[in-house]
Amino acid sequence: MGVGQDITLYREQERRLRQAQTMESVGQLTGGIAHDFNNILTVISANLELAVLGVDNAEEVPAIKELLSDATSAATDGAYLTSQLLSFASLQSFKLDSFNLQTLVSGIIRKASATFPSGIKCSVSIESDDITVMVDRVRLESSILNLLTNASAAIEKRGRISVLCQTKQFRKSEEAADHGVPVGEYIVISVSDDGCGISESLLDQIKDPFFTTKGVGEGTGLGLSMVDSFATKLGGGLRIQSTVGLGTIATILIPLVRSQAGTPVEKTNAQQRTSVPREAKTVLVVEDEARIRKITVRYLVAGGFRCIEAGGAAQALEILAAEAEGIDILFSDIRMPGDMTGRDLAAEVARLYPRIKTGLTTGYDQATRSPEMTGTDADTANIPVLRKPYSRKDLIELLAELGRSEPA
Repeated sequence: MGVGQDITLYREQERRLRQAQTMESVGQLTGGIAHDFNNILTVISANLELAVLGVDNAEEVPAIKELLSDATSAATDGAYLTSQLLSFASLQSFKLDSFNLQTLVSGIIRKASATFPSGIKCSVSIESDDITVMVDRVRLESSILNLLTNASAAIEKRGRISVLCQTKQFRKSEEAADHGVPVGEYIVISVSDDGCGISESLLDQIKDPFFTTKGVGEGTGLGLSMVDSFATKLGGGLRIQSTVGLGTIATILIPLVRSQAGTPVEKTNAQQRTSVPREAKTVLVVEDEARIRKITVRYLVAGGFRCIEAGGAAQALEILAAEAEGIDILFSDIRMPGDMTGRDLAAEVARLYPRIKTGLTTGYDQATRSPEMTGTDADTANIPVLRKPYSRKDLIELLAELGRSEPA
């Protein structure tokens, strides 16, 4: 007589553990790459931006500006790539802001449809109420653009893309389960096309990271994976239905979070204009990468600030010990060599010099994504963080706001 045991479940758990460990390693690698790559992009984009501003009186200005603008655009694409990598590896937190749903979605679609080939027509139907919602605009825009790009690529010469945006309330578990989400209220955005369609054998793989049906160099295979990750992490999902020869319907479902009364709505262009405080403020710029430090100082001096430079936290504390009374704002990178990070420095400055305002910057900071921050990370959680690569406008806006704020 023999005794047998079914180890299928054990094998499945073992496989999932190996996969989780692999993803953790990939996540750590991605974070490191993103940090270094964003430092490089900051140097490129910042110098190009200043070069564009400096060629107004040069010969052949249109040609020079076009070249520099293309290079700036390439740097922006690089930043978007790192954003995709971080999103894929679950290393990027969400930034929820208040937006009018109709205005946001119609604006995204209008921008994308302008790039479609002339043979492709796009129709839009927005059936949601005129409501204001809390959403990560950059992620939502990226997700919709991904679906529109895929729909356009599926149409060879002539065809139609239809976009439907609505809000839906799933009250019954069976109805919600049909869409792969829990019971609740959702923003539902569907993008349908009458293109070639996707075979049933590929539908199971279409959302896998790095899977693509496009040719070499035509896609990273992260698009749908990123969209699915974004929607799923918010408690929604991505549903894809397709029939070969008839077309595809891709549907994003995102839990609806209505903006509370008093939450500021998206600013108009006039409201976004930056004004530097009348009295020039002195900023201590702490950055170990010399080229980024130099371009940051150039940005700030051009914006009416005075600057003092430090190559690390230890040097910054030495400068503060000697002339803290003359410094109004600390602007520091988070990830720096040595025993003290930018967050550690910020906490120390808050303790020793509470009058000084602080802003931080980083290409990748794991603490900003953790809902369970402790110690110094928790103490500095409310300090504004400017993501690299940043523009002159974003930097000046942040420090101008810090300069206007009252001491805590």
